[in-house]
Amino acid sequence: MQSRSRLLAWLAVVTLCCFAIRPSLAQPPAAPRPAALPSLLDAQLSLTAKYKQALDSLDFAGQQAALREMRQVTAANAAEPKFYSLAELDFMLHDLSRRDAFTAEQQEVARQQQSNRGLGMHFAGQGNLAMTIESRRTALEAAQQLYGDQAHATLDAQLLFALSLSESETEPQPDGYPSVQLAQAVLVRLENLRLTDSLQYREALRAVMFIHINHRNYPDAAKLGESYLAACERAQLTATTNYLDGLADVANVLNRDQRYAEARDVARKGLNRNFELTRQNGPSYLNLMHDYAYACIGLQDYAKVPQAYDTMLQIADQLPRFPPPRKLELLTEYQWLLKRTGDQRRLAEIERQIAELQTQLPPREPK
Repeated sequence: MQSRSRLLAWLAVVTLCCFAIRPSLAQPPAAPRPAALPSLLDAQLSLTAKYKQALDSLDFAGQQAALREMRQVTAANAAEPKFYSLAELDFMLHDLSRRDAFTAEQQEVARQQQSNRGLGMHFAGQGNLAMTIESRRTALEAAQQLYGDQAHATLDAQLLFALSLSESETEPQPDGYPSVQLAQAVLVRLENLRLTDSLQYREALRAVMFIHINHRNYPDAAKLGESYLAACERAQLTATTNYLDGLADVANVLNRDQRYAEARDVARKGLNRNFELTRQNGPSYLNLMHDYAYACIGLQDYAKVPQAYDTMLQIADQLPRFPPPRKLELLTEYQWLLKRTGDQRRLAEIERQIAELQTQLPPREPK
């Protein structure tokens, strides 16, 4: 099975006859309540963007302002589905309020802590694992020094460090993998703090799942993925991209474990839903469809797989800035399938597209 880093290594499709591509994926999703104010989910997403911008610029006042505004909006719409609970927002604000009493030296450590968190993200994007681990280790140590072991900033830093550490672990220690222990400890602390309805708890479940994937422990990864889905369902987040991604994660893990029938059922759960396809959820839907297709191939049930690839290519063409190398991967996979199923007419068209796309890509360096 391909890794998630290779475009669509998480395959899938549904009863495709029920699915129609929207005229333009470049358009934003329609507001669920056109005559009313944006939903709480939309408001939280917008304020999260403001919070992350302040986080990236080490603007503590901006972070606090964004979270306070989010808390106010959330309190006024408490019955609606939400990413962040009121309790979680209070948990996050508590760290920021403590900074008001910091000495000048502690303020500098706090800035360095967030700076190293950002550096970890930067190095992770570059694929520099050694520097990612070092930056995140430093961020975790600073958070522990400033806030203790049970603060939001510390648990956030611990999860990120555990994720990157797991990529470097080849053999477990006598008492297991350190990354698993670190990430599991975050889950336990959030459970003890009664924050199991928080975004951070859901992220921790997904992080432990990815850590198990890195260790090729697919049975435990699938269990964590199912726990993540259950947490999303409890929070009424089944209409979000997060939930689609979670379904793709679980289907992918089941495919890796050669549990193809289960993977197909999980993928269908998302693909049979009636929702508008947008540029925001289009990549998630494509991944889920790819997982479905992979499961069908594993079961040697090819009937709907060509239609799945046609739809995936249609989505890819409508998504802005869809990477050409990734489209080439899809076309190459489809070529293999058509050779197997014997559809010579469609095979000729796909091979024509492959040849055309290859002329637009730089030549591969010899290995």
